[in-house]
Amino acid sequence: MLTMRLDMERLRKIWALAERGIAGEAIVAKARALFLVSPHGYDLDDIPVLLRGGDVEQARKERAEMRAEAERRAQNAAREEYRREQRYAARIKADEIERRYDGKLFEPGPAEGALIEAAEPYRKSYRRDDYGWSYEAIDALRAALPLPTTINEAIAEWRRWNTLHADRRFVCRARKQGVWISQEPVQRRMQIVADMVTHELAAADFDDLLARVAFMSEVKPGDAGLRAILRDLERVREQPVEEQHDSAPEPRRSVRSRAHQARTATERRAEVEAILASEEGRRMTLRQVADLVGVSPATVMNLKRKMESG
Repeated sequence: MLTMRLDMERLRKIWALAERGIAGEAIVAKARALFLVSPHGYDLDDIPVLLRGGDVEQARKERAEMRAEAERRAQNAAREEYRREQRYAARIKADEIERRYDGKLFEPGPAEGALIEAAEPYRKSYRRDDYGWSYEAIDALRAALPLPTTINEAIAEWRRWNTLHADRRFVCRARKQGVWISQEPVQRRMQIVADMVTHELAAADFDDLLARVAFMSEVKPGDAGLRAILRDLERVREQPVEEQHDSAPEPRRSVRSRAHQARTATERRAEVEAILASEEGRRMTLRQVADLVGVSPATVMNLKRKMESG
């Protein structure tokens, strides 16, 4: 098979027009030049090398290296720009956090100070995290602040401490001031209220049970079993009451018990509040009110406390 040789003289004339011609002529000339060299495996970038008698393969390698270097520089510049934006955003957020605490983010508040003071007699040395956590020391922390009486109250206290710790840690990182480590008495108090949520406090109703499992799943995000239980509880809560009864075998209960279960937790709480507000209800014991409505005495006690404090 006869191979046509590249007409270098013709290519030279066309390329001269491509370089010196006006816009329209240059575009047409480049198209003609590409049409001329492409059958021989060349592209437009190869033409200047061909015309000066250079090594096309070496030139291609050098161009590839230059493009790769330019791409690396562009990527590095983009990453640095992203880091600058992140640092700026972190400083803005840090400013907002400190304003929220009136500039006293790292100063112990009254509650934190009470915990530190209660734990001070049990410090083993001058190191901030060296305490002897005996039963007496734990009891001192429990008594330093009023203990939560409900699961939701315990979760709320745990979140307050956790938010304070997260805010301090974020500001330290944004200001490049090292890593914040929460005071040991605070960490111990968080564990105390976490234990109250997970097993010490009795669940008064289905919502309490759901809140407990949701909290446990939050502090142990890798526990697939807890996530499955939480998913099932949420599904049961969203399921209509009639469907719940239809899908499960009817247990052996009295007619009064089935009537109580047919009402929602909100309706039962409202009925308890109505009884407690009545003259007759004020003379009844917690157990009597609980049996009448179909709730636990603990639920009645909690509702009574809320009504009295409100």
